[in-house]
Amino acid sequence: DDYSTTIINLMPNDLGVSLISEPLIDDNQPNEEDVVVTIQNYGGTIHENFEVNFSVNGGTPITEVVPGPVGPLESMQYEFDAQAELNDIDDFEIFCFTSLPDDSQSDNDGVTKIIPKFICQPESNCSQGDGIRHLVLEEIDNMTGCGDDGYSAFLDQVASLEQGTTYDMTITTEHGSQYVRAWIDFNDSFSFTGIETVLSSTEIAPGEGPGVWTETLPIEIESDDDLGEHLMRVKTNRDGTVSGNACNGMDFGETEDYKVIIGSVSLLESILGPNDIEVRTLANDQFIFTLDTEVSNDPLIFRVMDTQGRTVVHNWVYPVNGEYTYELDMSYAAGGMYLIRIGDQRAGKITRIAVQ
Repeated sequence: DDYSTTIINLMPNDLGVSLISEPLIDDNQPNEEDVVVTIQNYGGTIHENFEVNFSVNGGTPITEVVPGPVGPLESMQYEFDAQAELNDIDDFEIFCFTSLPDDSQSDNDGVTKIIPKFICQPESNCSQGDGIRHLVLEEIDNMTGCGDDGYSAFLDQVASLEQGTTYDMTITTEHGSQYVRAWIDFNDSFSFTGIETVLSSTEIAPGEGPGVWTETLPIEIESDDDLGEHLMRVKTNRDGTVSGNACNGMDFGETEDYKVIIGSVSLLESILGPNDIEVRTLANDQFIFTLDTEVSNDPLIFRVMDTQGRTVVHNWVYPVNGEYTYELDMSYAAGGMYLIRIGDQRAGKITRIAVQ
């Protein structure tokens, strides 16, 4: 009988990283991430005790030895003992690769993955009473303990603030000599800049130690600050002024994030209605956004921004029976977090998505 066979000639030494499965792209990216890769043996030799590496943003590679074995045309998963440090609002490029001596084909040694940080999460120690135990600002009335690694996000708590007005923010801490600073991300750029400072670094209970200390501090909203929903960050530091860099960690202190509405809720609702943006996430990075409002019949601007504050989509969206719907294809875009804004020049509503 006739028969046929296929002969595959394998290189003896051909090893590479084919996939970076972790870090995942998430909207709660920690400062230190596990790195997990898939290693593929493309060659015809069993490999043991070989080197695998990763680097972040072109920095010095971390090298570890993989015991193996991994046989010809087989793959294996490996988790690095070291973690990747992602300590800022940025896009982090993680490059993972093997370094096999006499590798027959070097162009398949490694792969790259972009990991964005939506918003930095400074680390600090608040276990000794440092930080914020009670914060009151208009509708926000939040009593908390020490957040994990000194960071907490309370984005379901919203303060309604008016342009051109100064508000009292009352903070209780359980350790004196506590400096406090606050920012509002008026331009929705994923970062807190110096011009977005609404409370300069101010000390609570100077020279005091453990105890219960409460101070009422002024939050200044300028007459031309942008209307709409924005993130607010409140940050403390013991025994020293709070850095103007909202991402810096502290030895002792805490960081808390909230949401504010500039322009009263009634004003925002009169423009865009009371409902939040609804997001449907479909396969292949397809999204459908819906804003249901019966108070607006005017076209609104649909805008997508990346983690650097750059606009990547800017289109008009028109209402149908009081409902604004926008279908967004992000399959072409780099993986990462993106901020969505629907509104006009008077006010807007925000949400965020993760593109894989």
